[in-house]
Amino acid sequence: ILQNPLLAVHPLFVLAARTGLIVGAGNILIGILSRFHQDIITFNFDATSLDWALAVYIYLALSWVMQFVAANSSFVAMYVTQLWYFHGGLAGNKVRLPCCVTFRAFWVGLRYHQGTFALGSCAIGLTEIIRRCLAGITCLARMDDNPVGSCVRAMCCCAVSCYESYFESVSTNAYLDVAMSARPFCDAGE
Repeated sequence: ILQNPLLAVHPLFVLAARTGLIVGAGNILIGILSRFHQDIITFNFDATSLDWALAVYIYLALSWVMQFVAANSSFVAMYVTQLWYFHGGLAGNKVRLPCCVTFRAFWVGLRYHQGTFALGSCAIGLTEIIRRCLAGITCLARMDDNPVGSCVRAMCCCAVSCYESYFESVSTNAYLDVAMSARPFCDAGE
């Protein structure tokens, strides 16, 4: 799979997309923060609720778009890997993938799975902080041989149960199933 030159260039495309998004959103955020300039100097935050709402909206929108780019990137990598595997990639012989397979994967993702990426990036972006906290607790609770794991498992069984029931399936691993079987995000996460 590493012999595919387009997959080696793919992270550069993702970096360019994310840099463009950050620069574009950065200009908007600088415009919003310039309204706080005098308040920051005097440490008197007397901004209107509209200014705060706009700043939160820009942050959430940028977070969602960044998750969308990450979702598309995960799909492309998994789609190319799947094509490599099913064209005999583990056989050890030189595998010839179709021409421009990375661009084809990008096109398939945007053409057929854009709604899946939008829903998945929204779900992953909105629950990311909660998921990471609960994942850490769950990881500690799953340590059977460690006394700390036993204590965490006893004290935080509700958090572990909540993570396993609701948040474990909301991850970028769902895009693997989307790339292989074209299922919707909610079905692919299970």
